[in-house]
Order: sequence, then structure tokens, then C-alpha cells
Amino acid sequence: MPVQVLCGNILDQPAEALVLPCNGSGIMGFVSLAGEVRRFMGRRLYLEYRALCPMEVGDVYLIDASPSARQKKVLLACTMILPGTPIPISNVSKTANAILRLAQEHQIQSLAWPLLGSGGGRIDGRKSYEAIMAEIEAFREKGYDPDIYIVEKSPHKVRAILEKPVPSPASMLTFDL
Repeated sequence: MPVQVLCGNILDQPAEALVLPCNGSGIMGFVSLAGEVRRFMGRRLYLEYRALCPMEVGDVYLIDASPSARQKKVLLACTMILPGTPIPISNVSKTANAILRLAQEHQIQSLAWPLLGSGGGRIDGRKSYEAIMAEIEAFREKGYDPDIYIVEKSPHKVRAILEKPVPSPASMLTFDL
């Protein structure tokens, strides 16, 4: 199935698992996606995250989502050590690879996935998307092909992703607004 790029709230996306970027220090912000998910899923998510810290970039852990969530699982994915720290694009690639390895290991068939590092990590949304897509394509070539929904709230970031051709096959992209 093609990767779908959607503009909206990732918590509304009906996927088996939610990818949740986080930092490795145990601080879950309030204005970030992590903060939004924390408010929605509750204290248990936060306490599980804190128990896993400290984390290193590329560490990914699978935990149960809140019963009220559309997704059944959450993939906590460390993209930076300290919150709000500018990161290199290599952090996105390393973390995307680890997300896909863990998802494959647990036979996850669909992922709701935000752009990695494009908030506090200050990575351009298009560059984050390209790095994520390169990792997805590598896993597809090896036979792991889950349904993936790249979900972003900002229509500006979604437009930036779509404004020029994707570096992989054109069939890899659809867009819903």
C-alpha cells in the first residue's frame, strides 16, 4: 500500500500503532506532540515513558496505548537526548530504522507516524519525510510493507512534503486533506 500523507490529528488516525517521538531525558513537553498524547492517554503513558529513561537516540519501545486511544500500541521513539535540541538528520534515519525493526518484529500492520524531529529538533519537514521514506523503502525491499500514515497537523509542512516529486516511486505517495 502507498504511504499516505495526511493533514490532521494523529490521535484520530485508525492505525494499530502510534509512533511517538520523544527525548531520552524523561521530560515530556506540554506543547509538543508528546504533550498532546500525554494529555489524551493519561499518566500511565507518562510513567511508562519515565521508567524507560534515560534513552539514547534510536531507542524505540513498544507499550500499550490507553484504552481510549484509536491505536492499540505506542512506539516510543527517541530522536534526541534533551527536549528542544536541534538534531542532525541522521537521528531521523536511525530512529526510523529502529521503529520499523521493532514494528516488523511485533508484526504491526499499520502505523500512524508523525514527521520526526520537525518540531523541537528543528529539522525541515521535507527532509524528515525524505529520511523516513528512505528507511520505509529499504524495509519494503526486504518484504516488510505495513500501511503507513504520515500524519501532520501543519498544512504548511504537508504542502512542503508534496511540493516536489518524492525521491522514491510515485506510487508511494497519496494525499488526503
